[in-house]
Amino acid sequence: MVARCGASERLPRHGIHPGRRPDVVECARRVLGKSGASVAEQVRAGMVGNSAEVSHLVGDEDTAVVVGSGDVPVLATPRLVALAEAATVAAVAGTLRPEQTTVGTRVELEHLVPTPVGTRVGVRAVLVSVDERLLRFEVSAEHPDGRQVARGHVTRVVVDRARFLARTGGQEGPGPSSRT
Repeated sequence: MVARCGASERLPRHGIHPGRRPDVVECARRVLGKSGASVAEQVRAGMVGNSAEVSHLVGDEDTAVVVGSGDVPVLATPRLVALAEAATVAAVAGTLRPEQTTVGTRVELEHLVPTPVGTRVGVRAVLVSVDERLLRFEVSAEHPDGRQVARGHVTRVVVDRARFLARTGGQEGPGPSSRT
């Protein structure tokens, strides 16, 4: 089945990788937002293959000593996990419906080498699979010289922001659905 975005745009319902084509991402958003497509169809059409990289200069506040995860002044594993999650969020930014967000459910990260204060680290996330609402990412981190700092997987789930917050007793916070 093919959905039409405009007079000349055609969007296959499955099997595209629009992360490389912003015009296809926008087309998918318009078509699937109106069609009532399932979350899985929406995600497959608009996000599989998307990637993002977060670059961070390691400071004293990022060390195991300050974070409390060790007693050496190098990039703390919990801080590296936070950077990996930030990259996964960036990889799907703008592709969900305004009322949707993702939340982390699982992290597997192998921290391979230390990163001293003053070193820049790049953390990359690639969406590799979708299973209904579950999004699975491969993540990796590197020093500027190309040495691998970490590798692993992050799983996130697509949720309705308001319903999720209602379950926690929280209020609607900043996010795409609360912007004016």
